[in-house]
Amino acid sequence: MAEDPNHPERVRFQEGKMIDQFRVGKHIGSGGYGDIYSVYDTNNNDKLCAMKIEFLAAEKQGLLDEIRIMKTLKGSLYFPALIAEGIIKDEFRYLVMELLGPSLSTMRRILVHRRFTLYSTLKLSIEMLNSIEEFHRKGFIHRDIKPGNFLIRSSSKYPICLIDFGLSEPLFDVDTHKHIKPNPHAGFTGTCRYASLNAHAEKQQSRRDDLWSWFYSLIELIESKVPWPGSRDRELTIEMKKTMSPSELCQSLPQPYVDIYKYIVKLKFKEKPDYHWIRHKIREAIRNLSLSDPKYDWELLDPSKLQTVSLIPLEFSQNNHNGEETSSAAEAEGGCAACNIA
Repeated sequence: MAEDPNHPERVRFQEGKMIDQFRVGKHIGSGGYGDIYSVYDTNNNDKLCAMKIEFLAAEKQGLLDEIRIMKTLKGSLYFPALIAEGIIKDEFRYLVMELLGPSLSTMRRILVHRRFTLYSTLKLSIEMLNSIEEFHRKGFIHRDIKPGNFLIRSSSKYPICLIDFGLSEPLFDVDTHKHIKPNPHAGFTGTCRYASLNAHAEKQQSRRDDLWSWFYSLIELIESKVPWPGSRDRELTIEMKKTMSPSELCQSLPQPYVDIYKYIVKLKFKEKPDYHWIRHKIREAIRNLSLSDPKYDWELLDPSKLQTVSLIPLEFSQNNHNGEETSSAAEAEGGCAACNIA
């Protein structure tokens, strides 16, 4: 085992190491809370999975909360399926999830001009919204919505999976079961590039803030970047978010998105967003494209290029690209398998 120089409390595992029933494969990612490996389930014909590791000596601890949330989300097609979890010798905690494809952020970087086409952006915006709505319906706010936290799945009906719940919190008070109360001094949580103005003001976040971050994520997907510098200059980022008009922000998106953005920024703290209305506006924009054989951008890539960012094949058995909503979040129940590998 080798020490991680950026995180002295972490130890990199060698391929072949056994952790309970799982044999460690490649190191495939790192995050603020730990590392991610491909692993083989020796109790299930060496099925390839993904394992998140968090050392108990680490200053930041978020994996246990994530495991608790994932247990609540069990059965939904929009989130990772928890396969196993445990603690080894009081050294580290792990969770195992079925392996999925790359994040939208990783996929964007291998596309021409490092951005998604208009059709893919519009269609993905519906799938991302479905995941967010379902997360809210399960009683949580994510607080770190961004392209890097959506993974691609080999499914034409449910192609996107929302991940990473380390910063998430309950939407409703555990005692009163009522909506959480606003806290003007909650502190900043999230990623500067995609954070809402409420998050920048360190106010308590709610469902509206997840949608705000969702919208900024769409700008990056279609433009290859957001117009502000993010964490490199927080003050300028906040000023640009305050002053940029909806039309300026949405210059690469159809008019319905201007309406959607205006709606999101006016939402009240406890207000439940009208997800159905937002989807209706997006489907309207997709229909106006009048495409005869629409496909996601990654379906048009050379398979050898896809293999550079995905450990699994990203082939759809059938297309469902007619612009219609795949399913309402409330109806999306069933098995799910996902993990952030990029």
